[in-house]
Parts: sequence; structure tokens; C-alpha cells
Amino acid sequence: SEIALKYRETTSQQSESFILPEFRHGPISSVSKDSLILFVDRGYEEDEDTNAVFNIAKNANAKVFRIGKDCDLSLPAFTSNSDVTSDFVIALLAIIRGQQFVAEICDRFELNADNPANLSKVTLTYL
Repeated sequence: SEIALKYRETTSQQSESFILPEFRHGPISSVSKDSLILFVDRGYEEDEDTNAVFNIAKNANAKVFRIGKDCDLSLPAFTSNSDVTSDFVIALLAIIRGQQFVAEICDRFELNADNPANLSKVTLTYL
């Protein structure tokens, strides 16, 4: 939800955050070529449901990205050792990488990620 909020406040575009079962239950029906979808892979072994939802979004020609180990938006290499890295650390790294992704979008569309419209306080973005 932190990534969706950062995207919304910096781009003035509607965004929502869902856990996979919620997304599969209803919102997936509105996915189209105009959709931007960011999957956050928590580092667990992929299951059929995750892959099915990912493929539905890709087949709808949505702009689909994944944050995680060996994904479009990779996390640092040390997250690959699940014995050392907790779920909390992986989630925190995913949020940081997600905010960097939003900053990259802002740069591409010449938006100031640190001075969004109608907000007087925002967490500064560091790349």
C-alpha cells in the first residue's frame, strides 16, 4: 500500500494495493492495455495462482512489472538467502524499490516526486 500511495501522491493517478486473492476476486476483471500493474514478490516459491494472475495481466497487454529476486525490479542480492533475511526486511526493501520505481516514472513524465500537487508534506525520494 505504501507503493500505491507514493504513486498516487506523486502522479495524481488513481492507484490501489491488493493482496493476490483480493486482486484475483474482482479487480483483475478491469485489467487492460492501459493498466500499470506492479507485483511485489515476497521471495517465496511461486505458486500456480500467482503465475496465473501474472499471466492474465500480461495477456491483457497491461504494463506489468515485478519487484523481487530475479524480477524486472530486482532487490539487493542478499535477499536471496531466506535463512538470513526476514519477511520484514524483504518487505521493506520492496517498498524502497517500489518508491524508486515511482521516482523513475516521475522522471520520465517530468513530474517532481518531492513536490506533488496539493500536498504540503511528502517523504523525500532518494535514488
